[in-house]
Amino acid sequence: MFQWNESFATGIKKIDNQHQRLFEIGEEIEVLLGTYLDENTLNRAITLISELKDYTEYHFNTEKNIFIKYNYPDMGAHLVQHETFIKYLKDIHMDEMKENQEEFLQNLLNVIAQWIFKHINNEDFKYVPFLKNIMLQD
Repeated sequence: MFQWNESFATGIKKIDNQHQRLFEIGEEIEVLLGTYLDENTLNRAITLISELKDYTEYHFNTEKNIFIKYNYPDMGAHLVQHETFIKYLKDIHMDEMKENQEEFLQNLLNVIAQWIFKHINNEDFKYVPFLKNIMLQD
């Protein structure tokens, strides 16, 4: 599910590298789902979800700082989407995972994958022409 390919590349190296890391974390969660789910995998899942939250915030801050630096005109709408996804990640209740780890992780992975793919392919590609053009002048 979380396989990076060049169709996700924006051509902005810093952003592409961070997107790739998000894919790697998603893939680690996906691999975890394919293993026997016990206390160790539960703990690893909690660690990965926490890492995903932290790295997503880090990545969104990177984008925000680039938007501010280059005065991206659609920054407001884009950042609202970031805030919505961060709220979703922060509202994940890990105690729900203890009840049914596999179902919880699969549902979480599906939501995250759909959001990331849709956001990169639809929303992030909206800023690419603007940023690439202005960054060339920088």
